[in-house]
Amino acid sequence: MLLRWLHVLLPLIILLLALTARLAEPIAVVNIRNLVFDTYQRIHPRPYSPLPVRIIDLDDASLERLGQWPWPRTQVAELVSRLANMGAAVIVMDMVFSEPDRTSPQNMISLWPDDPQLSELRSVVESLPNHDALFGDVISQARVVTGFVLTNGEITRVPAVKGSFAIAGDNPRDFIPGFSGTVVNLPVIEAGAAGNGVFNMLPDSDGFVRRVPLLVRLGDEIYPSIAAEAIRAGAWSVTVGSA
Repeated sequence: MLLRWLHVLLPLIILLLALTARLAEPIAVVNIRNLVFDTYQRIHPRPYSPLPVRIIDLDDASLERLGQWPWPRTQVAELVSRLANMGAAVIVMDMVFSEPDRTSPQNMISLWPDDPQLSELRSVVESLPNHDALFGDVISQARVVTGFVLTNGEITRVPAVKGSFAIAGDNPRDFIPGFSGTVVNLPVIEAGAAGNGVFNMLPDSDGFVRRVPLLVRLGDEIYPSIAAEAIRAGAWSVTVGSA
């Protein structure tokens, strides 16, 4: 009797074991899947297609020429201004300007000695423009997408939401990676940006990054990745430019 049903029971048992392994995702199965994926990438990688995207790399040559990082925000503002004047549709900043520029005139004064002879010079320096304010002004005049990071720590400040989402059907929040903390840009820098996206990466168990989330969640608020914001800001720019 059992032998007669063996050709039915055996495939069902194999199917149940496969489904269990897929749902439980033991580390051995995950490692095998990653190994197969990496092997496919080496054997037949995706062909490169030229795109109108350029990366401004702050490499060793840049640091040797312009000095150590972080550069004054006025210098970064000049870079953004030059890129905008060269016709860049969108400028994406994959870095966070979370603290005031220490080279701003007002911040440099705090390092000066309390000398009465410097009082007149101090008043002149205090009247100079703040570097962060200048940087924020340049950002507001170009199509700039700022970036921020979500962490598992505490919220320093809630990131600004530049776009919006339309949700149909079931609530997607349970399927979006969630975080509890933030590292965001200064408000004066973030305010004038055309977009604001997260550049978190989710490494696999072996430490390699094979995927980047398109959406992330902070509490119940959904935020786009910096890549998604770049596309949105770029599409808006093309639409306005064609109108």
